[in-house]
Order: sequence, then structure tokens, then C-alpha cells
Amino acid sequence: MKDGQAIIAEIGATIASTLEVGHVMATIARQVGEAFGVYSCDIHRYDAENDLLTYLTFWDLELDRGDEPWICEAHHQVSQAAKGEPFRPGLRPSFLPTVRDGEVIEVHRDDPDLPEAEAREMDRWSEKSTLDAPLVFDGRIIGVLGLVETRSCRRFTADEKQLFMQVAVLAAIAIHNADLFDQLDQQNRSLRSLLEASRALTSTVGLDEALTVMARSAAEALDMPGCAIYEFLQADNALVPRTSFGTVRLDPENVPISLDERSGDRLALERGEMVVERAADSSVPPAIRSAMQAAGELTHLHVPLVFGDQKLGVLLLVETSHTREFSSYELELARGLGEHAAAALHAGRAYRAVQLQALTDGLTGLFNYRHLRHRLHEETARFRRYGTPFSLLMIDVDDFKQFNDMFGHQAGDEALAAIAHVLRGTLRTEIDVVCRYGGDEFAALLPSTALTLEPDDSAAAPAGPAGGRPAASPAQVPGLENPRAEGAMATAERLRAAVQDDSRHAVTPPLPRGVTVSIGVSCVIDGALTPNQLVAAADKALYAAKRRGQNRVESYVHGEAPVAPRDEARAT
Repeated sequence: MKDGQAIIAEIGATIASTLEVGHVMATIARQVGEAFGVYSCDIHRYDAENDLLTYLTFWDLELDRGDEPWICEAHHQVSQAAKGEPFRPGLRPSFLPTVRDGEVIEVHRDDPDLPEAEAREMDRWSEKSTLDAPLVFDGRIIGVLGLVETRSCRRFTADEKQLFMQVAVLAAIAIHNADLFDQLDQQNRSLRSLLEASRALTSTVGLDEALTVMARSAAEALDMPGCAIYEFLQADNALVPRTSFGTVRLDPENVPISLDERSGDRLALERGEMVVERAADSSVPPAIRSAMQAAGELTHLHVPLVFGDQKLGVLLLVETSHTREFSSYELELARGLGEHAAAALHAGRAYRAVQLQALTDGLTGLFNYRHLRHRLHEETARFRRYGTPFSLLMIDVDDFKQFNDMFGHQAGDEALAAIAHVLRGTLRTEIDVVCRYGGDEFAALLPSTALTLEPDDSAAAPAGPAGGRPAASPAQVPGLENPRAEGAMATAERLRAAVQDDSRHAVTPPLPRGVTVSIGVSCVIDGALTPNQLVAAADKALYAAKRRGQNRVESYVHGEAPVAPRDEARAT
């Protein structure tokens, strides 16, 4: 064994060289193991609050020699344990007096009174003798320093034990100093993350960008490899993926996930408290545990996003390298970042509500003229780039003035609301754009819809919905995205029939009599065509439908002489 003063000097120099806990502990383990001439030396951290021991590092002769493969399976088991999986001190009875009472404990495998549990663990690790000392700082036991001999039942001398206790004091100081450095580093990370989240919250960036910043900030602040943010839709009892960072891979965006499928998120929202799920816990539902294991996720921290009394979503932090225990400081930090994310979601919802109000008609709930103009420009640009066809329907209520004069303006408003309900229910949700154009006039923009389907295409296509023509194969229509099962003319005819048949009973009480509509249809056919010209063509077709008896559908293809929209002033 080396001279005691030399050992202490070496360890003191190591402590002074760096504050990085992993490097310091690995060096000390090697120095102590070599100094005492044992087969291996290990260092555990002790968490008194949770009564858990965790391997910080270990050293042994075979690893130090670089021999591969290791000479016995025990070495592999030690390497797995050294990855940081926590365990209870009671797993090895000899640890209990060390972490409970601060005693230095020497154990030999040939002791006839050795407890069965201790003998089992010693055999598992091929140990003949162990010597463990508490790592004590400021009256607190913060770890255990251990010597292991696998070659013989070694008895340590009193001088060796005394020196070992002195070395343990230095190791405790090293851990404490490294912990202070880690705490300072974590606080700096936390402050940076909170500052970045606050800036995102108060800046003019969009909601999605702000949430992305917060997901990254949360993962970095808690030193975790992944984070995701989900928005809660109370009406559907579902979560919608909004953003993710790092190792977390989201399901397709905007596809709701039933809250019943996410036990951790559900509990967090129900209780308004953070929930920790560990794949190793038997209390975690089997389906969730299997999903975590399949994804390589060992620990989930679910942070509820609550603003006032509104449950807005969940921030999910994911650990993949080891089963994670969270300190009270880390949990408070996660809570604070969750509050920032909740505030961002609240502000985003408020903004969306204001934006929706600015783009929708108060009476019918349909989009307004302004939104139609915006979407027309978008579809025109898409056509010019990709050749994707689209069509426009202008829809006017027949003899609406007469209806108002006969039944009153309140009945007229109810008729408009009924027609809006029928239009919305007949067209494609979240694809077609239905608007109240003004007064008793409506409009419908039909993306990825030609005026008619080619006969050859329709003959080979599968049947469409009731009342519609067969669907053309997407492969047969270049550039067609989300193709419908009919052309714009057939769609307009379905709308006309639906209004005639269903509008009277679309409101309660029913309208005093049914109403009908005339529809003009136009389709983009030329890259030079402008939104104004498309509206003018649909208007011209609508006039033709009115002249030819109402309650009918007509189309008009824009020609050489453009017709200006009669309500061009509204474009301003």
C-alpha cells in the first residue's frame, strides 16, 4: 500500500484540478483502488431524502488494464450498475449501518454469521471482502466509498481503515464541491432558460415558435434529452401535439390523442400536479410501460399547463439514459417553465379567437369576404407553381327580398343561418372554404377541384359519395391534392339540392317556407388569371343562373374580355 501522505496529496491535487464530478470521482476511485491494492473501488452517492444509492463511478484492475472481453460476467453487471440506476441500501444489509449511522463496515464472505442477503450479493459480484466508509459533509451522509477484494478474504488493518476514513473525508469534500459547481451551473442554465422562455412569451413571435423555444428551454434547463408540448381540447377530451425538442417524436401534428390513452397526462390535468412515470414502476399501466420501453424512454415528467382555472395542455419531459429522480429544485423549475408555456398557450388562444372573429361573419359563423380574398390569392399562387386546379362558387339566395318582406328580417337572418349550416355540412371540412360574401350572397372556394371530371377518368374511378360522380384517381389528375369525388359543377348541384331539401329544417323552429339558391361556377384554367377575374367569371355565371329561372347552376369560363367584379370596392 502507498504511503498515506502520498495518497492524500494525490487526492487533494485531483480535487483542486477540476470541479466536474464525473472526472473527479473516477480519478479518486482509481487512486484509492491502486493505493490500497484492492481489486476494485467504487463510489456511490446517497440521497437521504429518497433513501437511494446511485453509482457515481467504479474502478477495477481488469478495466484499468484494458483487457477485453472482461474476465467475468460480474464486470459487465458492474458496468450496467454504474450507469446510474438507483437502488435501496437495504439491497445489501452491510450498507445500512454505513448510510444510517455513519459506520465503517468490513465484510468477509467466509464469515459464518453473514446474512443470507449479503452472501447472495457478494456471490453475485464475485466479492470476497468489502470495506465501506460513509462520505460525510457538514454532518450529512452524502455517499459511500467502497473497497472490494475478489481474490481473497482480505482483512484490513487498523491503520488501513484509519487512512481509508481520511480518504473518505476528501472524497466527500470533492462531491460537495462538485455539487456546488453543478448547482451553480444548473441555476445558470435555469436562469437562461427562464429568460429565453420569458422573451419568447413577450415577443412578437408566433405561438408555435414560442412553444418550440419553451420545449427546448425546459429540456436544457433540466438536462433532459427530450420535451414535447401538447394542447388540451376539453370538448374532445384530447391532446393535440404542438411541438417537440430532442429525442421526442410526435404523432402527426394536429391529430388529437384521446386523454384516456395518456395516463400521466390525464392525471396531471385532473390533479393539477406534476406526475412522474417510470418504465420500471409496476403502477404504470402496461400499455404505457410497453410504449415507453419501445421508445427507449425510462422516465416521463408530466407538467400540467394551467392558466387560472383553464386546463390548456401538458409539457412532457423525457429521460432516456436512466431512471430519473427529481430534486425539489428541479420540480419547481419545471413548474415555472410550465407556467410560461401555459401563458403562451393562453395568449395564443386569445389571439386565435380575435383573429377568427376578424375573419368570420357574426350571423352565420362562416368566414368573411376578407378571408376569401386571402385564400383566393393563395390558391392562385399554388396553381401557378404546381398546376393544381381550383374552382369558385358564387351562391345567391333566390327572391330573398321577397322572403324578408313576407316574414320579416329576423326570419331572413334565420334563413341565412340555415343556408350556412347546409353549406358547411355539405362541403369538405378544413379543405373547402365557405364564406358569407355579403348580404344574401355566399361563396365557396374548392381547392383541388376542376370544373368537371374527364369522362375517361370518371369511368375508371371508384364510386363517389351519394349524389356525386365517381372519383378520378389522383394519379390521373396531375398536381391534384385532396381530390374530391366530383367536379365543381357536380358539387354545386349537390349544394343547390341540399339547400332546397334541407334548409327549412336546418334551424329551430323551422323556416316558414323553404328557400333556394342560384349558383355560378368558375374554374382557374390559365396561370395569368387573377382572383378578381375568377370572381368576375363566377359572378357572370350567377347572373346567367338568375336569368334562366333561378334555383339552378351555371358555369362561365373566363374569356379574353375580363369582367370586373361588381363589388370590386369591397376588395379594398
